[in-house]
Amino acid sequence: MQVIKKVLKGRIMIKKLENTTQIGELTIEEDGESLPLAEVVAVAEDISQVEVGEIVHYLMARETGRCRHNGEEHFIIPISDAVAIVEDE
Repeated sequence: MQVIKKVLKGRIMIKKLENTTQIGELTIEEDGESLPLAEVVAVAEDISQVEVGEIVHYLMARETGRCRHNGEEHFIIPISDAVAIVEDE
């Protein structure tokens, strides 16, 4: 089985989250109109804006970076497609 060794320049690997996401006390439900949520799984060495494990809203415009990692579907997207980090206050 092959696994992603690292993500290259300017990109992050994300895993889409299901319809409802719980972040601490915050519950976010997908409504089909809001930006989708994903967990950051890996980041390129030159990325400092996000860290592995953070939850982000991202643009779906280009999901051509679809890949399988550890038996699950992931996407490798440009960091510019991640538009917000979500956290519990």
